[in-house]
Amino acid sequence: MPLLLAIHLEFVMGLFLTLPYGKFAHAIFRSAALLKYAIEKRRPSPVQAGSE
Repeated sequence: MPLLLAIHLEFVMGLFLTLPYGKFAHAIFRSAALLKYAIEKRRPSPVQAGSE
């Protein structure tokens, strides 16, 4: 059982170390882009602020 635990932990550590270079990073970057878009969408546009 300790051997299986060590193998499992090495596998998980390997996934975390390669996360920025793999396909799994797409979910993180996509979530960040959607959050940034939602924040920018709620802000009033500086161009339209003085048009009234």
